[in-house]
Amino acid sequence: MAVLRVDSIALTRPLPENATARMRAERNVQGALPLSSLLRLHDVLAHDAGEMHWQAEFSCVAKGTRQLNLQLHGELQLLCQRCLGALAYPFGLARTFQLVDTEAEADRLFEVDPEVEIEPIVAGSKFDLAALIEDEIILALPAIRTHAQCALRQEDVKDAAQPLPEHPKRPAPFAGLAVLKKSK
Repeated sequence: MAVLRVDSIALTRPLPENATARMRAERNVQGALPLSSLLRLHDVLAHDAGEMHWQAEFSCVAKGTRQLNLQLHGELQLLCQRCLGALAYPFGLARTFQLVDTEAEADRLFEVDPEVEIEPIVAGSKFDLAALIEDEIILALPAIRTHAQCALRQEDVKDAAQPLPEHPKRPAPFAGLAVLKKSK
């Protein structure tokens, strides 16, 4: 099986017109995608330095069914939602997709089995592998991103352990009325 290195700039553009024929052949393509090129991730990243390493294996299985095995690994510097500091998040993902030519074919596969383990995706001539990689990263991120031992959390624990200061007792506002009622 041939291993091809793909320039990350070329990856951000759709695959060439002969992509379908290329995907029918067994290919193993790998590379690194700069995090700075993943624009939809910028809101959750503390900084966009670094790369997401990826490997895409296109293969044909039984009866001409085409598959894509996608593996991603790298480290993201996410924003901690508590202290807004950088949170090192090791990222790893392995997914398998069934490649189909049209939306109708993908819809038909979902209708047959909505709980399908191998998700069908449309991979025509406009197949954008960089967009798929970005989508998979976004979908795999945790909903709430915080440090296990966040500085603000430790301050909250210290504050909770200290008793609240006692306020001086003020007289009840209608206490004077009780005295007037007794004098009648």
